[in-house]
Amino acid sequence: MSLSREFAAFVSGLRHEDLPPEVVDRAKGVTLEALASALVGRNMLASRQALALMQEEEAGGGGAATVLCHGNRLTNAALVYSCVYLGLRNPHGIK
Repeated sequence: MSLSREFAAFVSGLRHEDLPPEVVDRAKGVTLEALASALVGRNMLASRQALALMQEEEAGGGGAATVLCHGNRLTNAALVYSCVYLGLRNPHGIK
């Protein structure tokens, strides 16, 4: 079995009760940070550029994922979100 399949099997068998409280707390923290980053960075230049690029690339096709704070359905919504995060560090856009 490949490492990725082994990891997937492990994760799919996890239950909330199996996780230590520190892990649950950390997961909540990084989730909150991700949501806050999406809210803060949604209208920054880098995120607008990434959203426009992906909309142009996927013109006419409804993607499988929703871009946080925008509602657009794109196949590569994760790229847009990563540029939102980048935009928080570089408000001058993607270079």
